[in-house]
This record gives sequence, C-alpha cells and structure tokens, in this order.
Amino acid sequence: MNRLQVNIDAPKAGWLSIRIAGRGGEISVAASYTPDDGFYDLVSSLRALYEFGGSRVVRLHEEPDSTEISFSRIDNKLVIEVANSDREPVRLEAGFDAGCREFARRFKLLLEEVGYDGFTKEWRHRPPRDEIRKFWQHFE
Repeated sequence: MNRLQVNIDAPKAGWLSIRIAGRGGEISVAASYTPDDGFYDLVSSLRALYEFGGSRVVRLHEEPDSTEISFSRIDNKLVIEVANSDREPVRLEAGFDAGCREFARRFKLLLEEVGYDGFTKEWRHRPPRDEIRKFWQHFE
C-alpha cells in the first residue's frame, strides 16, 4: 500500500497550508484560522479516529469557501475523502497505522518548529499541545 505524505507549513498571518498525498491523488488546502480553529479540529479528529474508530469530518475554512475532509478506517486502511464545491472529489488511501503516524509526526514537528508563541502570533489560536502529545505517544 502506498505511503501517505503530509506537509503542513508553518502558519503565517492566519493561514496554514496543508498538503496530503497518497494512493488516489493529492489535496492542498490553505486553511484560515477563522471562524474555527481548523488545525485543532484536524489534530483532535485524527487522534479520536485512531483511539476510538468511527469516522470524523473536519471543515477547513478557506474564506469564503471551505473544504470538508472525512477521515475513516476501513479494514486496515486510512481513508481520506475530500469535498469542495470547486474541486472534483478526491479519495486517498494509506495504511491505517502508518497514515496516522505520519499525521502525528507532522503535527509534532510543526509544533516544535513554530512553538507556542509562533502559533498565537501567526495562527491566533493556542497550539493543541496536549492533543498532539497524546496522539504522538501512540507511536513513540
């Protein structure tokens, strides 16, 4: 099964660039910090999916549009489905544990790179340190 690649750039002026690539294609989203903290939602949704299963939907606001990303586990696959009125639907797949680990690793690296002050200055929300730490603990 193909590997998942996740890139999250440091937030800048209230924007966060997210790129996810895997079997089935690639998506890129430039998420705004408002009206909701989409980064917190992304981290907490993936952690909940890993710990409790089910499926999770995260809405990332792109002002004025938004992109909904659905995360689910099907057998031993992490399935990511993306919907946006301006794009064709995309379905990405990766190994469940490896895909979740890649997200947790990227979250951890981003927090280390940007730090608390960087998030509050550039993203305007506090970073979800506890959520990231608890998610990463599964893979240490």
